[in-house]
Amino acid sequence: MSKQLFLCGLFLLILSFFYMTNDIIKVDAYQGEISIIFEFGTREYCYNTSEHELDTNFYFKSELSKHGRGGNHIERAKLLRKLLNMKIEPIMAIGYCFCGLDELILKLKDEIDCEPVDATYRFTPNKTPNFTFTKDRCGYKLDIDQLVGAILNEIEKTNSVIIKLKPQILLPLVKYEDIIDYQNVKSSFYTTFVVTNEDRKHNINLALDRLNGLEISPNKTYSFNALTGRRTEKAGYRPAKIIVDKKYVEGIGGGVCQVSSTLYNALLLAGVEVTEVHNHSLCSNYVDLGFDAMVNFGSADLKWENYSTHPVFVKANVEGNRVNVTIFGKDDGRTFKRVNEIEAEENPPSDEIFIDEKQEYTHLVNYTDEEEYIQLPHKGYVVRAFLEEYKDGKLVDRKFLRRVKYKPSAGIKVRGNIERRNKELDGDVINFWQKYKYY
Repeated sequence: MSKQLFLCGLFLLILSFFYMTNDIIKVDAYQGEISIIFEFGTREYCYNTSEHELDTNFYFKSELSKHGRGGNHIERAKLLRKLLNMKIEPIMAIGYCFCGLDELILKLKDEIDCEPVDATYRFTPNKTPNFTFTKDRCGYKLDIDQLVGAILNEIEKTNSVIIKLKPQILLPLVKYEDIIDYQNVKSSFYTTFVVTNEDRKHNINLALDRLNGLEISPNKTYSFNALTGRRTEKAGYRPAKIIVDKKYVEGIGGGVCQVSSTLYNALLLAGVEVTEVHNHSLCSNYVDLGFDAMVNFGSADLKWENYSTHPVFVKANVEGNRVNVTIFGKDDGRTFKRVNEIEAEENPPSDEIFIDEKQEYTHLVNYTDEEEYIQLPHKGYVVRAFLEEYKDGKLVDRKFLRRVKYKPSAGIKVRGNIERRNKELDGDVINFWQKYKYY
């Protein structure tokens, strides 16, 4: 019995010594908690030494105290500065002096750091609106070395610190305000055609489809022929009227020159530099003299280049009997006007007349005393074309574009090949039937 009482008393003595020692460590090793609050926008992150270091583990707290990591804010600041002067990595130094603070700082960096986001645009010419945009967003980068320095400066003053985080701001390369003006209409031009000519309309639509939605980037040359491709039946083009050797004849891709001419004028009015253009040998009835743009794959092209620092965009479509080309882009305050001057004029030669022996034009003529134009006569002209530039409503430049010579062309008439019966006899017959039509 006496032996059991002895063992029990010894256990109580050891237990009381353990609790007494533990209380002493709490008092000696930690001389006041340290609080650090990080603020970033509406977010707040808190650090407190009491949450990380007041542990009941005897060995852990003894080690902290032995290496000087358990002192007040002034003592820890001295230790931190000493470590930094020794060129210790700041994140390692702060973690040594403040248990768990390195992990919080790395968490802050992970949450705050982000790459900037550029504003974007999308051009959809067949939809309304034609443009959609997304806004830009700044990026952030938290500088750990700078943050540790700020913590040190504040800890030297007080044990309760509020740090307003000021990460480096990373600006986007493309800003919303820089691209929103892309939806501005720089120019719009249209020409008209006869809607009953289905093959010509088909060719026009085919060429327009290959231009519609085009983005013209800065300092890049564009080719109409390259964009629209060879005018062949395999490519989907149909026979329609074209000009060959100063005459209108049937040819594959008729109507495409009307598309190139409409585009040419829209480009001029938008201030886009045209680097290659050719005229027809005869006048075109869908555009002003001096402003047509003849194209022929392999020999004649329409080329242009955007010399501005921003892209421009092409919307091309048919509405009813109108070929429309609209150019969108950033407004630079300039407007343009097309001007032509006629130097000389030449009347067409006499009409050419042929008999409709194969009766191909019976919808126009039947009898030998009936004639109808299948190709109108055209005068010849010598024309000078100019482009005037205006700034704030004032003329600032007048650029000579080209001197064009159009050949005169004879009209072509078709005459019927059926001899009409004697007109007097025809009249007697008509009178006879009118007299007895009621009998």
